[in-house]
Amino acid sequence: MRKVPWPGSKAESPEEFAGGVAAAVKEPALVHRVDPVYPVLAVSAGLEGTVILEAIGDRDGRVESLRVLRSQGVLDRAALDAVKTVALLPSAPERPA
Repeated sequence: MRKVPWPGSKAESPEEFAGGVAAAVKEPALVHRVDPVYPVLAVSAGLEGTVILEAIGDRDGRVESLRVLRSQGVLDRAALDAVKTVALLPSAPERPA
């Protein structure tokens, strides 16, 4: 497998790019999830699809910023409403054992 430099740098991985910091941070863990409520219009019209969202959380694990990256029209609002209520256990540096 050929290593490709991390975008905008000579580093070959996110860990090298961040000076090893990325390797020492845990990913956020999902604490509470709500499934989207399928819109009646979408059900009656037989519409389906995948909405891709970008969510940024605050230090307390609440969604702070949310935007649609790939829209599916009538399905977007249901996806946004569901993700607004998600709760995460915030990421934190791993502590040595």
